[in-house]
Amino acid sequence: MAEEAMVQQFAYNVDKGKCFGVTPETMDACQATEEDLSEKWVYYEFWCSEGYTEEELCTGDQILKKFGCDCNEYETQGLGSIDGCEEKTNYLGMQYFAYNKKRDKCEICEDSTDGGYTECIENQVQDNKYKVYELVCDDVEFISTDYYCSTGIEGQLTIAEEGMKCDKTSASNSMAATRAECNNFAHDEGYEWFSYHDDDGLCYVGNKSSDNRGCRNVNSKNANNWDIYAVCGQVGELMSDEELKCHGYDNCVGGDCLVPWSESAESWKCDGVDQSFKNQAFGVCVDHVVSENAMWMNFRTSNGACGIIDNCYPTETGSEWQIFINCAIVNDS
Repeated sequence: MAEEAMVQQFAYNVDKGKCFGVTPETMDACQATEEDLSEKWVYYEFWCSEGYTEEELCTGDQILKKFGCDCNEYETQGLGSIDGCEEKTNYLGMQYFAYNKKRDKCEICEDSTDGGYTECIENQVQDNKYKVYELVCDDVEFISTDYYCSTGIEGQLTIAEEGMKCDKTSASNSMAATRAECNNFAHDEGYEWFSYHDDDGLCYVGNKSSDNRGCRNVNSKNANNWDIYAVCGQVGELMSDEELKCHGYDNCVGGDCLVPWSESAESWKCDGVDQSFKNQAFGVCVDHVVSENAMWMNFRTSNGACGIIDNCYPTETGSEWQIFINCAIVNDS
């Protein structure tokens, strides 16, 4: 999950050159705002977080239905989607264009002296198959895939946001695929993200670039059982969950090889583990796992119950159990 942005609010009086809200004594006062009847103070808010980047984003806003532009000699076909039409409009320095989605045809009046306004707005031509768009460009900020990919493991899938899905994601517009297949499909399409439903094996990348941009952290939505991944390149045969958990523990020794399966006790234990061996110190349980060369260790903090097992099927217990994996066994296998 990405770090939350740090927010700073302050107010500035241009006439008097005074700034309020930047000292420890005045910061809290800017958490709540009120109307300035004098109209002399301007309220500002800025935020930052590791990995944030800024880029210009240009998208087409629909202006007219059933009309095209009066420049048919500049009609192009085969750009793939409205994304390509938007990109070419921006490249040519035009502001207005028309697009026929069914036939993937794009009209851009590249010799226009006013960005296509005359040809597409004033002199538009009635055509039921076209729509006229205005290209609108804004600066947008988001956490880039470069940041996520730099923190991940090379050649492996990189989760950007857990418990989140891309905007517009639904089961009906997703496809059945493995996570690796979903990643590689997004990569081949030139997309930067995908969202994946692990329980149902569903993959969402969107049908065009604008859909895929809905996966960015500023556009994503909360969703149970979905995760958003950054596309960092093609992936081949994936590491198992156990191998991923033990990445970096290749040269561990003894108790240093015991790695928590979860960051905190979540009231889960391996199926089959009981409390017949209890009232033990944590270190004693660790030594027992190491001496037995067991793969999994379970420890209950409330009564010192210790359980070891070679094959783990996590089950919910409703009490203070925690699961550990012995990376010495994983790395030797």
